[in-house]
Amino acid sequence: MQTPRYALYLAPRPTSGWGQFGARWLGRDAVSGEPLEQPAIAGLAREDQHALTASPRKYGFHATLKGPFASLSAARGRGGKLWTSRRATRCWGPDGT
Repeated sequence: MQTPRYALYLAPRPTSGWGQFGARWLGRDAVSGEPLEQPAIAGLAREDQHALTASPRKYGFHATLKGPFASLSAARGRGGKLWTSRRATRCWGPDGT
């Protein structure tokens, strides 16, 4: 039996500038799953760029706020306070700023 693992992530709204940038950079719209043309990078072949972004493309553009942990007790930060999605997201407004 596998032990469940948890993590906290922050992803930009798909329609925001960051969301659109990330989708293009990775070459995939995370909402629709449709492939997108990646921006050209001087000195890097498109095939290499596509290969380098293959793994992150599956997960979409995001930031890991609290890495994978197996239990809620492992989510306790400094001072023993429990990280919660509500507390973690209080840092940002609805537009991600």
